[in-house]
Amino acid sequence: MLNLRFADDLLLVARSLPEATAMLADLVQEAAKVGLEIHASKTKVLANGLANSSQQSAIQAAGKSFKVFGTAEQTAYLGRALSFESSVDTEIHHRVAKAWKKFAAFRDVLTDRGVPLYSRMRLFSSVVTPSFLYGSACWTMTAAREKTLRSTQRKMLRQFLGKGRRPVEHSRESSGSDSSSSNSNSSSDTDPSDEEDNDLEPWVDWVRRVTREAETAMQKAGVRDWVEEQRRRKWRWAGHVARRTDGRWTRRVLDWTPVGQRLLGRPLTKWEDDIARHWRGFAAALGS
Repeated sequence: MLNLRFADDLLLVARSLPEATAMLADLVQEAAKVGLEIHASKTKVLANGLANSSQQSAIQAAGKSFKVFGTAEQTAYLGRALSFESSVDTEIHHRVAKAWKKFAAFRDVLTDRGVPLYSRMRLFSSVVTPSFLYGSACWTMTAAREKTLRSTQRKMLRQFLGKGRRPVEHSRESSGSDSSSSNSNSSSDTDPSDEEDNDLEPWVDWVRRVTREAETAMQKAGVRDWVEEQRRRKWRWAGHVARRTDGRWTRRVLDWTPVGQRLLGRPLTKWEDDIARHWRGFAAALGS
């Protein structure tokens, strides 16, 4: 597996920077034979710490200079953010930004209370959810990443529900000099904005109440929770890969065993871990 091709986008895979330099030089020469030219500023080289131990900032191939990204840097490829360091977290943060951008583009409709809530929920599911979950079938999920998915979705839903904090009635005792002195002290030590805030329900109570209302509206409109939708997409993709018998790289990667030694400490969560855990539980249930 030396290259991945999608239309006019090419991804070359090499074991070292010298090998990548040679492959890139061959590509430049072959493209020139048919009148094509490689755009140097749009061509990026990503190298992990093992491949780029000398920390080169650029490589030279066929008279052109190509920038080399470090392990902590990222670049875009087919709509995804590629990085060798925390690749899934990098992509999730990238999708969060994309989803908020899409939400902002439809904010006027999503927050218009003159439009039925059901219709706004369906619009949200049609334009914002696909933007966020693009490529999510390949994500390796952890509890922290699932929390990011749910919190982002709930923040958006609370915004277009347009539910404000409810006023709260305060019972105040006005007897005795101690009460008057405490009132005078509190008025001198409290910011006016805080006094106004005290007349509304606590912020945490508001978040819980509106989140429950949003989840109820989601169920009525048939809008899936993003964590559940991500799992559904992952299982569907896993089924496609498992059924393939044509030797595609997607299947070969699953059967690939890396060579070398892993770092000390607890191993990182793998893409297939939750699938394997599910089947172990399923087999145990059948055995019992």
